[in-house]
Amino acid sequence: MQRADQGIVRHNAQRNLFELPREQAAYNAYNAEANTLNQQLATAKANLRRCLDVLQRIVDPGLLSQVTPRQIERTTAAKNKVPQGYTLPYPAGGKQGYAVPTDSPARELYKVVRSISPPSKSKVTGPLQGQLRPAVNDPDQAYPGGRVGKDAKGGSAVSLDHVVSLAEMFHMPGFLGLTPENMIMLANAAAGLQWLTFTANRAKQSRSAGDILGVDPNWQAAQVALEDQVRSQLLRLIQDLLELQGGP
Repeated sequence: MQRADQGIVRHNAQRNLFELPREQAAYNAYNAEANTLNQQLATAKANLRRCLDVLQRIVDPGLLSQVTPRQIERTTAAKNKVPQGYTLPYPAGGKQGYAVPTDSPARELYKVVRSISPPSKSKVTGPLQGQLRPAVNDPDQAYPGGRVGKDAKGGSAVSLDHVVSLAEMFHMPGFLGLTPENMIMLANAAAGLQWLTFTANRAKQSRSAGDILGVDPNWQAAQVALEDQVRSQLLRLIQDLLELQGGP
C-alpha cells in the first residue's frame, strides 16, 4: 500500500490544470493515471484486509505465537536444503499415520519445525478448541472413566496436540512453499491445537483419532469431525498465505 500512496503523492504534485481542448491529451493521461493509482490503492487495501484476516485466523491472543529470530534462522537453514518445488504425496496416511521419511529432503526441516511446534504448554493462557487446560482429576474425555493425572511438576498430565498432525501438514499442497515464519506460525496456530491427556496423545501419535483403539466412541467421532474441520482450514490458510507471499 505504501507504493500506491507514494504514487498518488507524486501524481498529485504534478500540474493538474489544463487548457482544453489544446491540452486534451495531457488531461486524459493525467486522469488515466489517477484512475490506475486509485485502483492500485483499492487493491492494496483489499490485500491488507485479507492479510489481517489471515493473521487473525492464525494468531490467537491466548497463545504466544510470535516467531523468534533464532527460530526463523534455524528453519530457513533447513528449508534451504529442500529443493524448490519438492512435495510429499498427499493424501496418504491411513492407519499408519503420516511421516516424513528419514531419506526425504524435508526431513531436517520437519525435525526443526517439530522442535518448535507445538510450543511450550506453559505459554498457553487461553482456551484451545473452546477448552482451558484440564486440571488434575478432571475427566479424560478420551477414555470412559479415565481421569487426568499429574505430570512430573505436579501439574495436569496433558499435552498440546496438533489436531491434524504436523507430519500431515508437511504433506499438504503448498506447505513447503511457505516462508519459515509462516510455516512456524501455521504449525503453532491455536486453531490447530488442542489439549489431550498424555495417554491419548501417545495413542494418537501422527494418526487420526479415528484409528485409536479403546477410546470413547462419542469422543472419537467428535475428534474425527474436528480433524476434518481443521484440515479444511489449514488447506485454505496455506493457499491464502502463498498468495500473500506472491506465490510458492
